[in-house]
Order: sequence, then structure tokens, then C-alpha cells
Amino acid sequence: MCLLTEEIERLLCTSSSVIIIGDFICPHINWSEGGCLAGGHSKERILLDFCISNGLKQLVTEITRPASGAPIDLVLSADGVLDFDDVVADPLKSDHLGIMFSFDGVVKGSPVRNGRDFERADYAAIKTSLFATNWQQIFQDSVTLDDMYNTLTE
Repeated sequence: MCLLTEEIERLLCTSSSVIIIGDFICPHINWSEGGCLAGGHSKERILLDFCISNGLKQLVTEITRPASGAPIDLVLSADGVLDFDDVVADPLKSDHLGIMFSFDGVVKGSPVRNGRDFERADYAAIKTSLFATNWQQIFQDSVTLDDMYNTLTE
């Protein structure tokens, strides 16, 4: 959570509007009372303190995952460019409800590029690492292809 808050704080220092949307899994934060914590974990305290110190408002007021009983899917904004509209049921066949909001701003700059940048990869280092790995030792306890895949991805 600290790395996330550091990166968001860097973005907040720009002149751009910052909108943060995501599943933060912080059910112990009571956002409706301006932000107070009932129990919870240190990551919830870090997030709540961060939002308060940076003037971020949490716009979702309804439960977004019925199993949690809390609005754990958050929409955070500091400058009023967003209006929360509604929580809608099952838009993508998920255990989370959908969030509808309005954005009253102008999108500036280039879009953020997500994904891998294959052009900048150090293929020599990757090959060296792959050849230096003792694959037989890594997969010695694997019986099936699924076991091998799970070992590899872990």
C-alpha cells in the first residue's frame, strides 16, 4: 500500500485531475462519516490517512460487494471533477456491483501505456537467467503439466 500511495502522491503534485478507481478491499473504513476506521489492518489506516492528508474524497456510498457488506470498490477524487451516479447490479457477472459516475473534465496528455514493453527488454539477460536456472530441480516435485504450470507461475 505504501508504494501505491507514494505513486499517487507523485501524481497529485501535478496540475492534472487525478481520479483513482479500484477494489481496495478495505471494508473497515467507514467513508460515510468523512472517514473513520473501525478495527481493520494497517493498510486501511495507511489508505485512510493518505486520503485525508491529500484531500481525496471517496464518492461511492453504497455497498459494492454484497459479501463484504461495505463499499470496497472506491472512486477517489480531489477536485470535484466526478459525480457519483449509482451502483448497478451485476454488469459483468461478478461478485462486485458496477459503479456509474460522471466525469466533468477534459482528458489531456497521452494515454498511459499498460503492458509489457518488448522493445526495451534485455533479451541477453533474460536468456542468461533462463540458462542458469536449474529447471529439473524446480520441477522435481511436479507430476502433471498443471503442477509444472503452477510451479512456474508461483
